[in-house]
Amino acid sequence: MSKPQTIRRQIASDLIGAIYAAEGWQPHDRAGFNTCVARCNWLYVITADPKSNRFIATRREEDTPA
Repeated sequence: MSKPQTIRRQIASDLIGAIYAAEGWQPHDRAGFNTCVARCNWLYVITADPKSNRFIATRREEDTPA
């Protein structure tokens, strides 16, 4: 199954949840939001687009280090 290259959400926590779902990760109850964001930043570049009022996660290339 192909992973999405770009994920867009209006709310940051929804974006993190969508990344977790796309990667097949299970959130941990004890993991804080900052831990989840750090994990997502390992595979995705997360930016904000004020014009569309969305947060955007773009998947990094496989050979590009975080």
